[in-house]
Amino acid sequence: RLKSLYFRGIASIYMYDWDSTIEAFNRFYSEDKNKTAKEIESVILRTRQAYKSLRLARILSIIIPGSGHIYSGDWRNGLNALAINGINVGLMANAIYKKDRGIILIIPSVFYRYYMGNIYRSQESVIKHNELVNHRSMLSILKLVSPDEPY
Repeated sequence: RLKSLYFRGIASIYMYDWDSTIEAFNRFYSEDKNKTAKEIESVILRTRQAYKSLRLARILSIIIPGSGHIYSGDWRNGLNALAINGINVGLMANAIYKKDRGIILIIPSVFYRYYMGNIYRSQESVIKHNELVNHRSMLSILKLVSPDEPY
């Protein structure tokens, strides 16, 4: 029975199913080893606190292009998106000021492409961030439970 609880907990770790991980290891560890179960819960709590929100990244990117990337920790792509969209807005304003009809028709489509791509990629950046947080937590928890393998 202990082996099945242990391996259920290990499987839950690899699937990033943190609630099942907590449940399995709380049942696996008896009262004498409850310290390890509390450490696992602590790692999972820190994991959940480190998650970034897809919705917030999307909203930030809609308001200021590149800010969703910066929110997720992807500074390089965030500053790149801000610069490209800023240049596009500047070119569009200049074309409108000079009444250059050929460029006025082209620039909005380019701006729209980069603007919408920025919103989409900011969400991808958050997904990558959250995946990295999950992976680091998985490794931390595996280090905690591997010495207690029930063989």
